[in-house]
Amino acid sequence: MEDLFGFDKERDFPEIEWSYSRRGALEQCPLKYYFQYYGGLTKLAKKENRQEQIVLFKKFSNRFTRTGEILHLVVRTYLKDKGNHWSLDRLQKWAGQMLKEDIDFSTQKQSGEKLNDKQYPPVVLVELWYGHEHGNQLIDETKARLMDAINLFVSSDIYSELRSFDQQIPRVIEKKVRYQVSDIHCRAQVDLAYREKNDSTVVICDWKTGDNNDPESGLQLQSYALWAIDEFKCSPKELKLLRAHLSENKLKQYEVTTKTLDRASARIRQDMERMRLVHTYGIEAASEAFTPCLQPQVCRLCSFQELCSLV
Repeated sequence: MEDLFGFDKERDFPEIEWSYSRRGALEQCPLKYYFQYYGGLTKLAKKENRQEQIVLFKKFSNRFTRTGEILHLVVRTYLKDKGNHWSLDRLQKWAGQMLKEDIDFSTQKQSGEKLNDKQYPPVVLVELWYGHEHGNQLIDETKARLMDAINLFVSSDIYSELRSFDQQIPRVIEKKVRYQVSDIHCRAQVDLAYREKNDSTVVICDWKTGDNNDPESGLQLQSYALWAIDEFKCSPKELKLLRAHLSENKLKQYEVTTKTLDRASARIRQDMERMRLVHTYGIEAASEAFTPCLQPQVCRLCSFQELCSLV
């Protein structure tokens, strides 16, 4: 069945799934979007002759993304083990060790070598790989923020309910989920979701290392709400959407109504229209059709700097 653009969804877009991270990449920098979702995938951009490099750079990370990944891993481990054997000191040492291995790995520029069989292998940090000025200092500052976030997650009263280990409350902990908005396939990774004991309220929480100034940040939680309504068989008024800014010791609640969910659904449909319009260029490896953002602050944190002639 063809849509208003003349495309057959089953034939032309079998690989496209909406996610908050995917729409964010396209919004931030179309060229990065191409590298991330087309150029490094053999089954899509078959004519791309830089695939080996793109695949390598896709594994890189910047200090903010990486410390966010480490924070999520620490929180997930703590919650799944119900706090057993995980003191604050042990959590912080583990997080610090992972970041130290990243720094050593990046400094030695070993990315072309085969990684060892560690469960959590190190990653290359762009600040060190590309030799950014004061790169080590910036990473140290971000590490301090990470340690503060772990401390507050474990000790702050603000997050006490979210740390609860009540056996009678089944919890979704950092789970990859799929759902649909109309005919659009969506995917997400929900940090924490559960129904409160003896209450109809369903809590959904997203962890962050600090404040998020993105004006679209609420869209992420609203999209989780669209999943939760079907998963928990609840109404919008039964949902409590929370974002925990851990290093700031803040817990922000977002309003959720039929109106906010309709707005989120509309944004998802608009995003998908844009993704479908550039899809053909992506599978044809026409990277010149994807405009670089030309924003120095964004470019300095990008893994694909070496492939972008304008950086």
